[in-house]
Parts: sequence; structure tokens; C-alpha cells
Amino acid sequence: MRCSYLPSGTAAPAPNAPGWLAWAIDEMRQLVLAEQRRRFPVHVVQPLRTRPVAELGRTFAARGLTVLVQGEMPKLEIARRFRSDGNAVLFATKSFFEGVSIDGAALRLVVVDKMPFEAPTPLTQAMEADLLDKGRAAGMAGKTLEMYPFNALRVLGMIIELKQALGRLIRTSSDTGVMAVLDSRVRSAQYGRNMVLPSLPPAALCSRIELVQAFYGTLPPVSAKLTAPPAEVREEKAAVKAKKAAAVMPAYTVLTAEDLPF
Repeated sequence: MRCSYLPSGTAAPAPNAPGWLAWAIDEMRQLVLAEQRRRFPVHVVQPLRTRPVAELGRTFAARGLTVLVQGEMPKLEIARRFRSDGNAVLFATKSFFEGVSIDGAALRLVVVDKMPFEAPTPLTQAMEADLLDKGRAAGMAGKTLEMYPFNALRVLGMIIELKQALGRLIRTSSDTGVMAVLDSRVRSAQYGRNMVLPSLPPAALCSRIELVQAFYGTLPPVSAKLTAPPAEVREEKAAVKAKKAAAVMPAYTVLTAEDLPF
């Protein structure tokens, strides 16, 4: 059972609005405090890390929560502490998504502040120009032609990144919790409604914090035992098993050409 929290486009400010960051920080505060088991706020825009960590870190620490920040220690060590603490909040950028598996009841909340669009590069700009030419050759015109490279390249790439971020919550079929995206464009922009929303992992949609609180009330208590061992623990066990297997393998004598009877 999962819930996708997408604030209403009319209630949430645009990501480029002056008051968006203060609003997003308050949304994160309410979401984390609504879930008193374990949570995983994820910041995908690097320049926004300092203020949320500073303001929310004090609030969460005062509530007795452990605050972990990507970069303060090795990534796998942060993941270990997050699982074992049982009462921790982790602030991280999208680079934390890769190579980390936090399965089962260890994770009940993922928050993405903005849709993770990649910054333009000379390569992507060239690809967009090529798509524009192809769209024009196909008979597109006006707004349809203007948006074609953006939708075909940047939006599709962003959707992959967003699904990877939200996928932290659904590593196994039995994982439950809330996936939150604090970007009003998911609901207000045409590409958000037509492309992003249909691509999100299956979950009940809600747009009010009160509904998130009610959802958490329906979840069973968290067991101390995770539904699956962490990825790095599985890797360590596999390495130990391989080492033991190598130790018991018979030693073979290497023959030289002089040893061969023919």
C-alpha cells in the first residue's frame, strides 16, 4: 500500500517563485513529523541543501530524530546508520540514489523537492536542435513544434531520474509508504499531467498533509527486522562465500612444456 503526495497546483507555489523554498521546507517538516518511524527526504537540487538542512536539522534534532547528511561520511556508512538508527532523517542529492538499497520497513517516506531535470549541455542542445528539425520536417508547427524537443528529450530523461528517486521506496513488492514530489508542475504543467503523472509508480494520489497522516494511520507497526538484507550486506556475504569456496578448491600444479610427455 503506497501513497503519492502531490500538492495541488493551486495551493503550491511554482518552483521558481520567491517563496517556494520556505514553503517546501515547511512541507518537508510536516511530512517527516507525520511519519514517526523512518523517513528519507531527498533533495535533488544541490544549491538548496544548506538552508533545508540548517532549518530542518534543528527542528528534527529537537524532536529526538537523528539527522544524517550526504557527504558527512561514506555513502554506505550513512545507509548503515540510517537502517540501524530507526529514528533518522537523511538529506541527500540524487547521486545518493545509485548503489543503495534500503528495503522494507526501514523506509516509509521519500521526498523529492523538484523534478530532476538535467542542466543543458552542448550535447543535449545539439540533440534538441536535431529534434526541432525532425519535428519541422514532420509537419509540426507552433507550440507543438516548440515543445517537441523538450518533451521528447528533457522530460523523458527527467522521468527516468524521478522514477529512480521514488523507487527508493519500492525496492520490494511488499514495501509501503509515501512518495512525495513538491513540484507543482506535476499537476499544473501540461507535460506534468500528460507525461509525468501517468509514469509515476502505482499509488493512491493525495494533495493534503492530513490525508498523508491518515494514510500512515492505516499502516501496520514497523518490525525491527527488515524484509530483505541491505544490498551491501548481500555483497559482503557473497564475497565471503566466494573466498571460502576458493580456499577449499584443490590446488592445481602448473605444468611447463618440459613436463609434457609428448
